[in-house]
Amino acid sequence: GEPMLAERLQKLIFKAYRGNHSYTAFLATNALQNPPPLGFFKNLLLEKSGEHKNSFDIKLRAIMPLADAARLKALEHNTMFPSNTIQRYKRLAEKDAANASKYEDCAAAYEIFMRLRASEGLEHQHDGRFLNPANLGQLEKQILKNAFKPISEIQHMIKPA
Repeated sequence: GEPMLAERLQKLIFKAYRGNHSYTAFLATNALQNPPPLGFFKNLLLEKSGEHKNSFDIKLRAIMPLADAARLKALEHNTMFPSNTIQRYKRLAEKDAANASKYEDCAAAYEIFMRLRASEGLEHQHDGRFLNPANLGQLEKQILKNAFKPISEIQHMIKPA
């Protein structure tokens, strides 16, 4: 497509939604809707029944909360570009020094989740949305569990006091 057209569209959308409290409330609700799928003892909470029994939805429980939080925080900090989640977090880290390490952790976690999803999809010939922890090695499981911490932190930053 035409890059200038995409940029003009992004600017128009940014202008329309900046300060739109119903839209930012919608983003905040989405970002908070799914807490990390970790139980009390840091065990992964898995689907109990159905087609995806003993797996978890990495898109719904990990990728989307981080993406929605990045969009929300980008609007709060009046930063429109870039428009991909990892780059948004890196830009937020530059603009908000007090929370820079949290934003950097979110970018790293998002990348981990995207890589896991892609790897799962390629290995099992599907979209990779549902991960079965039984298919992961011990190190991958630990990395996955550690990657959920930034979700909790960014959700805590979003929640009203």
